[in-house]
Amino acid sequence: MESIHSEGTRARSSQGSHTAGTAISVITGLIASVLALHIFFVIFEANQGNDFVLFITDLAGSLALGMDPLFTPESAKTGVFLNYGFAAVLYMGIGQLVSRLLRRY
Repeated sequence: MESIHSEGTRARSSQGSHTAGTAISVITGLIASVLALHIFFVIFEANQGNDFVLFITDLAGSLALGMDPLFTPESAKTGVFLNYGFAAVLYMGIGQLVSRLLRRY
């Protein structure tokens, strides 16, 4: 009787880990998308007075993990591409690693 209970608990725990892994993948994907959208807006000189562009710019600044001053090329656009792009790659890489670890257990 006890083995049935422990198997049910293990199945629920496994499903919870899978759900958490999926949630982490989705969240880090959304964060990377915000950072990529900010890069796109800067490179193609989106209207900085637009409320949506301002929202994405502010949100990306908060999510950039302090990477903004990491690379300082002469071109501001190149700097945004490198700094925010690096932060996006970090989010995706760490998110995928954590997600896989959670799904494994």
